[in-house]
Amino acid sequence: MGLSDADLLSTIGREQHTPTSRLFFSRVNFEALHAALRGLVQRRTGVSIARQSDPELLLLMRGVYETHEERSVGAGDSLRLVRAMNARVLDDAVDNIVVNIAAHKQYIEQVDRVPVPVEYGENSQI
Repeated sequence: MGLSDADLLSTIGREQHTPTSRLFFSRVNFEALHAALRGLVQRRTGVSIARQSDPELLLLMRGVYETHEERSVGAGDSLRLVRAMNARVLDDAVDNIVVNIAAHKQYIEQVDRVPVPVEYGENSQI
């Protein structure tokens, strides 16, 4: 989709632009999350998935960012906080994708089965 750092940062209010938010919403971090997501899903399910939706990943990132309180943190703390937020984003996204893969597999199994027709009822009043 080609989102720039500015595009990614625009999802939060300007007053929230901090070293941590700049690092978390950077293009490099965004692409790293996409790559990690695909790898983790592959390891957990054996299924190779395509790149996921940029807007949906960004929405998840924003939600995680807003739930983490950021006080004035130093550069080392910013990196630690971004790693923690990345782990939360990946946990939530991978869990969601794994559930959807399982549901899709179950659907495919059921669709491939030929349904057994219900027999005509018999009148037991005769």
